[in-house]
Amino acid sequence: MASLLRKMFDTMPLAGVLGATYKVLGPVEPATLGHMVRHMKAYRKPPALHVDPAAPSAGATADAAAIWGWRTAGDPSRVEQVTCRVRDAAFTKHLVLESLDWGYAPTKDAKNLRREVLVVFNGKAIVLPLSTEYHLVSFTTRGGYIDADDNAKLWPLESHHDESLLHAFAYDLDRASGAVLPLTSPQHPDKDQVDAMLNRLDQMNKAAEDDTREASGFLFRDDLWDPTPSNTAPTGTVPEDVDLSLKAVRVLVACSLTACRERDDFQPGKLGGVGRLYPHVMVVATSALDRVEAGVHFKRPENTTVLDPGLDPHAAHHHSEHDEMLPAIKSLLIADSNKGGMILKNVPFAPGPLTYWANMFSYYVVDPIGDAEVGEKLIPVVRCSKKLVRSQVGSVYRDGSDIRDPDENFLFDKTNRHRVLKLERQGYFDNIHIAPRMRVKDPIAAVILTNHSPGKSSSTVAGDKTAWKMDEVVMAPFCAHDCFHMHWRWSDNLNIEQATFGWGPVKPCSEVGRVMVPENQDVFLQLLGHAEFSYLAQAHDVPKDAWQPFCHHGTGYAVRVGSRMELANASVWLTDHMLFTDGTPLGTTRDWRGGWALFYWRLRYRLVGVGKTDVLGRYSAVELEERFAFNDEHEALEV
Repeated sequence: MASLLRKMFDTMPLAGVLGATYKVLGPVEPATLGHMVRHMKAYRKPPALHVDPAAPSAGATADAAAIWGWRTAGDPSRVEQVTCRVRDAAFTKHLVLESLDWGYAPTKDAKNLRREVLVVFNGKAIVLPLSTEYHLVSFTTRGGYIDADDNAKLWPLESHHDESLLHAFAYDLDRASGAVLPLTSPQHPDKDQVDAMLNRLDQMNKAAEDDTREASGFLFRDDLWDPTPSNTAPTGTVPEDVDLSLKAVRVLVACSLTACRERDDFQPGKLGGVGRLYPHVMVVATSALDRVEAGVHFKRPENTTVLDPGLDPHAAHHHSEHDEMLPAIKSLLIADSNKGGMILKNVPFAPGPLTYWANMFSYYVVDPIGDAEVGEKLIPVVRCSKKLVRSQVGSVYRDGSDIRDPDENFLFDKTNRHRVLKLERQGYFDNIHIAPRMRVKDPIAAVILTNHSPGKSSSTVAGDKTAWKMDEVVMAPFCAHDCFHMHWRWSDNLNIEQATFGWGPVKPCSEVGRVMVPENQDVFLQLLGHAEFSYLAQAHDVPKDAWQPFCHHGTGYAVRVGSRMELANASVWLTDHMLFTDGTPLGTTRDWRGGWALFYWRLRYRLVGVGKTDVLGRYSAVELEERFAFNDEHEALEV
C-alpha cells in the first residue's frame, strides 16, 4: 500500500512545492509543515479565485517577476481570464486566454469537448466526469521551483512558478460492470481514510510558518493507493501477467495549470523570453488501461486585449512604435524543416541557418481555418503509426535562389526545393501560433533590386505596399508581440537546447528532433475558429501505476525579444538583394531597414524584376513572389 496524496506530488505544480523546499533546505533536511504552508493550500471544494499579480519592478529579474494571472469560478474543469504581464511592454497586462477547459472529445465529434476523461479498461469504454461529484481535492501553489535534473523522468527542466492550480479527481471502477464510484462517496468503504487525509490537509492549511512537524510523515499517512493485485487464487491456467484482482481499479486524474516565469529556453537559439504555461491532464491507475483520451481546449480573444497600463501608461508596445500591429488574432500552422531538408546549410556570416520561411519550414498554412485541407478537419499532429523517417520530393516548392551563389553548392540543394523530410511520429504540423498580424507602416518610396543578375545594374522601382501584400504580415519563426504558441516538436537542425528535445523511450527532453509527447500517444488538433482550438490526445497501452501526462510540453507566451532577433534582422537585410527606401537621400537610405513588419515580410516574400529593361539592364517593374508554394498540399501533409 502507498499514499494517494504522495502520488499527487508527482504532478508539476506540487513537485514545484517540494522543489521549493529542497532549494532552501537541500534534499537531506526534511521539509516541515511550516515550509509547506508557505507554498501551497488545499481546498475540499473547487475554489473560486482571482489571481492578479501587480506589475513587477522595471528591473525585476526573470525568475523573480510574477507575470501570470487567472480566474476560476469553482468549476474544476475550467480556468478563465488567463493574463500575462509582458516585459517588453513595460509589464502591461495582456489577456492571453479567455478560457481554458480540460476534458476529451471523440474523434467523430471532435468539436465538442466533454468535461470528462475517457478510459478503456478490458475493452470497455468508461467516462470519468470532471465534476464536483468526483472532485477529491484542489491545491493552489506559489513560489514553486523545479531544478534541472537529468534523472527526473517527468520534469527535467528548471522552472520558477507563479501561483498555479491543480484539481484532483478520484474514481473506483468496478472491474466487471465498469460502474464508477467517487472516492468521496459517503458509501465508499475507504471513507474514513479519505476523511482523515482531507483533515490532515485542513490542519496543514492552518499551520504556522514556524511549525516544525515533519511534512511527509504527517501528510502522507493514507493507504489509499494499492497497485498490487489481490491474492485471489486462479481457477485455471492463465498467463502470468493477467491481473486476477477482484478489487476496484482506482484512477486518479489531475487537471492542472502551472504558470512559469520568464525563461529564454523555449526555442532553440535562446531568441527571447517566454512565459511557459502548462495546462496538464495527468492520469494514473492501479491497473493497466487499454487507452486513455484527454485534451485541452484553448480560446484566445478575437483581438489583442490590454487590461491595464503596467509600469508606464504611455509606453508604446515593443516593435510597434509606428503602429505596426493589427488587432485581430489569427492562427498559423507550421511543419519545421529538418537538417536533411533545409534549402540553405549553415553559412559563415549567420548564426545558424538563415531565417527565411522557405528554409526554416517544410511548409506552412497561414489561414488554416479557411484552408481546404485543414479547415475544420481533425488534424493528426503526432502519429504513432509513422514509426520511420520519411523523405518525399515533389509536393512542395521552396526557393532561396536570390541569396545564393549558383556555383557554391554549400549554400544550395536543388532537390531540397521540393523535399518534405519528416522524422519519427511527426504528423501534419509541428506547432501552432495564435497571434495578431502586422502591417508595414513605414513609408516605402521605392525598392532597389541589387545584384539580382550578373552584369546588370541595380533597378529602382516605385513602392506599392498593397500590391506587395504588406497590409497583413505574419510573424514567424519568432513573434514580437502577443503570440501564444504551442510546439509539440522542434527541428533537429543545430538544436542544442534540451528544453526543445522530444521524448525518448523513457523520459522527456532527451532526444533532439523527436516529438515532445510520450511514445504511446497520438495527438490531434481541432480548429474551432481563428483563435480557438482543442488539443486532443489518445494514449494506448497505459501501464499501471505510472502517470500518463497529456500536453506535457505545454505552451508559451512571448514576453521579451532578445538580441539574436536583431541579428537575424540584420542577416536577412544583408542577403536578400532588396533595399527598400523611404524617400530619404541615398546616403542614408542604405542604413534604413524599416520596421519589424518589413523584416517578417522579407522572410516570406521577395520581389523579382520583370518586363523590359533599359540599356543598362535595369528593370522597370517588379513582381511579388512567395518563397514557398504547395504543389500537392494533401500529399505533403500525409508524408
